[in-house]
Amino acid sequence: MDLWSNRQMRCFLVIIGHYFPANSYNLQSTILSFSTFDKQHTSIEISRILETKLKELNISQKAVRVTCDGGKNIVCAIDNMDLNLKRVWCVAHRLHLTVTKALEFWIMKNNNNEESTIVEEQ
Repeated sequence: MDLWSNRQMRCFLVIIGHYFPANSYNLQSTILSFSTFDKQHTSIEISRILETKLKELNISQKAVRVTCDGGKNIVCAIDNMDLNLKRVWCVAHRLHLTVTKALEFWIMKNNNNEESTIVEEQ
C-alpha cells in the first residue's frame, strides 16, 4: 500500500496485490484499489480505510503482509489493525532515503542558509 500527495496536495491511497496464481510460480502484481484519501493522515484513519478496502475486496483474510514506508502513522496503523498483518519495509523507499541522505553531503548552503546547488568535485 502507498499513500501520497500530488503537487496539488490531493492525497491518494493505492493497494497493490502481489500473488502467485494457482499452479504457477510467476509472481503477479495487480492494482486492487486506487482512490483519493481525503481524511487526515492519522494512524486511526489509515487503518480504518485500509481495513474497509481489504474487506470490500474480500481479501482481508488472505492478506498476510503489507509493504510500506516507515512513516510512524503507517507503521502504527498496520500494527493496530485487527487483521494481524505483518509489515515489510519497502526496499525502494529505503534506498531512496539512503541516496537522498548521502547526497546531502554535497549540498551547499548559500548566504541565506538555503540549499542551492550540488558542490562539484574540484
